[in-house]
Amino acid sequence: MKTFAQVDENNTVINVAVFGDEQTPTNLGWLGWIETTDNLKEQASVGDTYVPEAAGYPNGLFYSASPHSGWVLDSGYDWQPPADKPYPEGWPGPPSAWSWDDNAQQWVEIEISEA
Repeated sequence: MKTFAQVDENNTVINVAVFGDEQTPTNLGWLGWIETTDNLKEQASVGDTYVPEAAGYPNGLFYSASPHSGWVLDSGYDWQPPADKPYPEGWPGPPSAWSWDDNAQQWVEIEISEA
C-alpha cells in the first residue's frame, strides 16, 4: 500500500488516499498525484503545500499551514515565531511552559503545578 496526495494548480493538497502497490495514480496515468514517501519532510494532509524542488528532498516536500498568525516559514520549511519574538529562553522546559498567544502576538508563560 502506498499513500498519495492530490495537489491542485497551486500545489495545495486537496486529497490524500491510500492505493494498492499496483493501482497507484502514477500507474493509472492520473496527473497531480504525489507519493508521500518516507523521505519527505512530513506526510501530507489536506491543506498542506507541496514543494516539488526543495534542497535535501529529492522527491519534494509537504509543509503544513502556519500554526500561528504572524509566524514565518524559514529556509528549512519550518514555521518560526516573528524575528522580534523568538522562542523564550529555556523553551519549552519545566517547571514552566510557554504558549504563543495569537491575539497578543507574544509568548505567554504557563506555570505548571506539580502534582
